[in-house]
Amino acid sequence: MGNSITQQELYKFVLQYFKKQMSVPRVQIQMLGVIDGVDKEAKFIATGTREGGGYHLTNEQREEIAGIVWDLVVQGIVTFTSQGYPWLRVTEYGKKVAEAECPVPYDPAGYLDHIKTKAAGISELALEYIHEAIKCFRGGAYRATAVMLGVASEEAFLQLISTFEKKYRVTIIPVKFKPFQQLREDFKKEFEPHKNDLSPDIKNNIEQTFNGIYDLIKKGRDDSGHPTGIDITREEVLASFSVLPIYLERIQKIINFYNK
Repeated sequence: MGNSITQQELYKFVLQYFKKQMSVPRVQIQMLGVIDGVDKEAKFIATGTREGGGYHLTNEQREEIAGIVWDLVVQGIVTFTSQGYPWLRVTEYGKKVAEAECPVPYDPAGYLDHIKTKAAGISELALEYIHEAIKCFRGGAYRATAVMLGVASEEAFLQLISTFEKKYRVTIIPVKFKPFQQLREDFKKEFEPHKNDLSPDIKNNIEQTFNGIYDLIKKGRDDSGHPTGIDITREEVLASFSVLPIYLERIQKIINFYNK
């Protein structure tokens, strides 16, 4: 039965374990303690109890948990105490990650699954760029991360424009290249007279979607995609990762509405 636990679930269990340990003053965390804690959590999910025999993770899954912990060390979420290996502690940054309510890019499969659920129907190309953004983020390349997130948001918007063109039989995207910002402005001019065609729940917060959220993501892309020398921090791209699902969900709702 242990084989039914996916890597994505193991990643979540590991983060949950560290989150629980954060509430214990001067807690001492060992690698084996993490593995045992995740094993008990998996047992509870499967059987409703954390004690007794009859259920354990496989040796391969226990090795995978150790790999996840090392990955979290590389990402700066946990680190070793002054006592050295195998004693671990959660970093201040790690505490923020563990307490986050929304999916985070430290769990790549979980983050992508969250996007697919929130923005059902999102294009494969947008997902590819988001996946690239996660890879860049986990490698500490935050400028590259910002660029990939910006391109993903642009791809979603281009899909919206294309769907709008078919719905209202207009042409916004020309055969010859036109800068994306100009396409966006052209779309908004065409969209405004038809805005009230949308259902109230979709129309709500549409200005915030088209301007506020998009501009937050776009700023990081513009700062990073040109030789400005502007530094992009981990916290800034994490902010973009946190609002991207909201942006994509709202854009995809409009697309799905037009496709009815």
